[in-house]
Order: sequence, then structure tokens, then C-alpha cells
Amino acid sequence: MSKLDIAIWSDVVCPWCPIGHAGLQEALELLGDDVEATVKWKPFQLSPDVPPEGRTMRENFALKSGKPFAQFAPARENVVRAGREVGFVIPWDEDPEGKGMIWNTFTAHKLLRWALDSAGAEKQCILSDALFRANFQEQRNISDDDELLDIADTAGLDRAAAKEALADPALEEAVNVELQRGQQMGVTSVPTFVINGKYGIPGGQRPEQFAKILKQIAAESETA
Repeated sequence: MSKLDIAIWSDVVCPWCPIGHAGLQEALELLGDDVEATVKWKPFQLSPDVPPEGRTMRENFALKSGKPFAQFAPARENVVRAGREVGFVIPWDEDPEGKGMIWNTFTAHKLLRWALDSAGAEKQCILSDALFRANFQEQRNISDDDELLDIADTAGLDRAAAKEALADPALEEAVNVELQRGQQMGVTSVPTFVINGKYGIPGGQRPEQFAKILKQIAAESETA
């Protein structure tokens, strides 16, 4: 059995991240017992300038692109369709005017980093899935500490310990270091999957193709 360390550079407000993760999970299922993978989530911020009160999707798109929101409709439809194909509902078709909110994700990344350090990769993945559901399906404010603590609680993590961690300046610094590391590695879009610290795979791979790439990397790692 080959062992793979998979780091997913991701943002909680990126719809392609839960879609890409679903594709990865299916690829690993296709590989079966041939590969043992450890999956860890790393921070990336698509919109680090979002204020505490958040922005509507319409406002955020206008600020980032300078184009009419209507031009975003085909891309949104593509996201909804892709999510449906992997079983992750993204109800953007119910919000054609883009009134749904975009939140700053820095604190959510702090929570994810704490989960990895305190509870391990498996629990971090459970938390990541819960954050994606909270953002896309439940429309919760994932920048709010109390909301994040509720999500951590439902993911089986210690609420009191999570609250203490979010107030720790060292955790903030750790996330900033990881954000800078991603930039230094050349991560410019998410999800980006980095295998064994050196093989970069962009998101959007079909599960069969993903499995093929992972199998090749595993074989190369065994002979290195």
C-alpha cells in the first residue's frame, strides 16, 4: 500500500472546493486498498478584503470583476450542475439576484488550523465538510465566532477549547504564515491539491483521471 499526504489549499467560500473534495474522495475509493491517503486542509482567501459585515455575492462580483452580475449567470449554473453531479447541493439557482452573503474566511481558517493541530486530519476534514455545508446550504455567517463554535461543536470538537484557540494570537500568526506559504508555492486558485509536498494538481479533475494521477504519483514515490 502506498501512502499519500494530500494538502488541499482551499477557501470555505469557494464552491469548487467541496466539489473537488468529493471528486478526490471518489478517486480514492476507486484506488481502494492500493493507496492510503492523509488529507489536510490549508488556507487560501479568495476575498480577504471582505469586511466584518460581509458583502452580497452581487457586490463582491462587481468589486472583483467590474462587470454586470448577469454575466456571472452561466458560471453559477455550471457550479450548481457540478455540485449536483457529486451530491453537494449549492442552491445558487434559488438566488438569481446574488443576494446571498460572502463572508471573510480568516477566522474559519483559524478554526481549521486548530482542529488539525488539536484533533488530527480526520477531524479537520469533518469540520471542513461542516463549514462548507454551513456556508453554502445553511447560509450561516461563517465569520462569526459564535456560529463557528456551534459548527465546531456539531463536528465533535471541544467548544471551550475552540473558543480559547480563536482568541490566541499565535493561531492567527500560524494561519498568516500558511497563507504566505501558499503564495510562495504558487497557489493562485483553489482547490489546489498538493501531493507529498511536491506534486500540484488543480481542481476540476474527473474522479477517474484523478485516480490515475494519484496512482502514478504513488508509483513514482515508491521508486524514488
